[in-house]
Amino acid sequence: MLEVFRSKRNSFFVIVIFAVIILGFVFFGVAPSGKQGGDEASQVVATVNGSEITSGEYANVYQRQLDYYKNIFKDGFNDELLARLNLRDKALETLIERSLVLQEANRRKFKASREDIQARIMQYPVFQKDGVFDKKTYFTVLQQNRLKPAEFEESIGAEIITNKMQQSIVAGVTLDDDEVKAAFDRENKQIKFEYAKIPSKSFEDKVKISAEKGRAFLKDNSALFMEPARVKTFYAYVDKDRFAADVKISEDELKAFYEKRKDTYATPKEVRASHILIRPDRDVEDKDKALASARKTAGVVLDKIKKGGDFAKLASEYSDDPGSAAKGGDLGYFGMGMMVKPFEDAAFSLGKGEVSGLVETDYGYHIIKVVDIKGGKTPSFKELRSSIKKQLTVRRSEETARARMVELHKIFKSEGATLETIKKAAGERGIKTSQTGFFTESDTKVELVRAEKLRDTAFSLPAGGVSGIIYMPGKLYIIKITERVDSHVPPYEKVASKVAGILKREEALALASKKAEELRLAAASGKNLKRLMRKAGFKVETTDYVSLSSGFIPGAGIFVGDRTDLFEMAKGDIYKEAIEHGRDFYILKASKIKAADFSGFEQGRMELYQRLLDKKRQDTYAAWIKELKGKASIEINEELL
Repeated sequence: MLEVFRSKRNSFFVIVIFAVIILGFVFFGVAPSGKQGGDEASQVVATVNGSEITSGEYANVYQRQLDYYKNIFKDGFNDELLARLNLRDKALETLIERSLVLQEANRRKFKASREDIQARIMQYPVFQKDGVFDKKTYFTVLQQNRLKPAEFEESIGAEIITNKMQQSIVAGVTLDDDEVKAAFDRENKQIKFEYAKIPSKSFEDKVKISAEKGRAFLKDNSALFMEPARVKTFYAYVDKDRFAADVKISEDELKAFYEKRKDTYATPKEVRASHILIRPDRDVEDKDKALASARKTAGVVLDKIKKGGDFAKLASEYSDDPGSAAKGGDLGYFGMGMMVKPFEDAAFSLGKGEVSGLVETDYGYHIIKVVDIKGGKTPSFKELRSSIKKQLTVRRSEETARARMVELHKIFKSEGATLETIKKAAGERGIKTSQTGFFTESDTKVELVRAEKLRDTAFSLPAGGVSGIIYMPGKLYIIKITERVDSHVPPYEKVASKVAGILKREEALALASKKAEELRLAAASGKNLKRLMRKAGFKVETTDYVSLSSGFIPGAGIFVGDRTDLFEMAKGDIYKEAIEHGRDFYILKASKIKAADFSGFEQGRMELYQRLLDKKRQDTYAAWIKELKGKASIEINEELL
């Protein structure tokens, strides 16, 4: 299953589905190592009990987590969200936990057999075609996700070992009937709340912001008010095919072009091959001995073939490639560059019906049989004449466009050139010009902003600066900056009202929080909630019955599905804190309580039991991981993060 490297094909759908598999690695500690070139990839970012975590491994896991969240949040992904996600620390924690778990699994002698790994891979729907594992799909999906088969399969093995380790840790976790009943009661008990809303907006009139305080805030938080760079531009542009109608190409030129490139027109040669793979036993510690044993077995199979043995039957019986063994070793058609080099060299050197000797790759020994050969033919000049003429026409039009833009660029750069003289020179050469008002890097209505290369060029130039000729798909550009205003913090007077608004809201929020806590403590001490609130100028509302499973307090719109302690309150209790929601604070009192209705307990008992058991197992495993960390020697190179 390791020997073929399939060509990369674009398939966003497959990549998204494949993320389901990758997430198992990324978030539960079994990430592909993702070899990367250069010394930087081998630098050590952390050691765990002496086991090294390289910067290459770290970068791989970080990038996969980053790609996952970008796909989830789409346009909502920004620097603020990235900072909140804290992916750099999470990526390192993932690798540290992975190392700890695998070290402990190794100590306990947990292993993943070749059969375990193959069976797991064949279960993934993303690798299946018509419900059956398909080898071509397998390699295509791996290449689309920049994964090598050997590394992926190694990671699958690590995932299996991790699962075995996890199962052993949680094997003794149980739930008794009282725990299930208590959870049912907690989730289904219903409470009617009296609540008072203390809005921060009602405190804004009490806040006065001095100019001195505003200026200090602007100085300390200048990034919040930074105005982006703005530029005005004058630019010239021309379509690469603008001069196609003027191009004349003789028949001799077309034929000469064909003859010069005749070899490149040949359709790629493809072979259809079957193979038998004998892999060394990965469980044998002596790798040389395992390799020799695999070679011996492969030799026996090859002798059987030479004596007239049926290749397909022998593949089904002996091959260690489950994806092709069931199909008599058939790999389908493949071209150059789609297999590892030794395999490819052997396959393309054989004639139709021929069988190779033993072919060694990193994955074991192969015996290859070429079933069919196709391609390798060169179309005639007559067949290609039209496309050659079109190709040459576009090329010469582009050469003309480029030459005229070079002439115009000299005029752009010439001393004393005005926009009018440039515009006139451009028109004489069949080149268009345009002029913009001020725009920023985010003004997507402007043509120069919509293309990253044009935008970056425009904002990298100083006032009066002229770009080089910019080559874009289908067009050429020259950009001149007529005016530029760099990014800057505006004077206080310009943003005074905005600064005051922010400070007012923040200070009003603090005042509201303080007042809410004062009132909550007074109510908790036994004072009547309604009288307290009436005196303070706030209203008390009453909700319908609310349960933990319903999640929200109607009217207030507060989510309480994660506040189990709220539903452990007795009648008359005041909740332990004023809940902040939407810049307002809410004081809650349990006014009426309706006990859980156990008539539906038995019906939902098993689902509840399983959910509670899963949660208890997760908590047990997390506690075990925490204990491992506490005992481990972990050193982190902060400079590399």
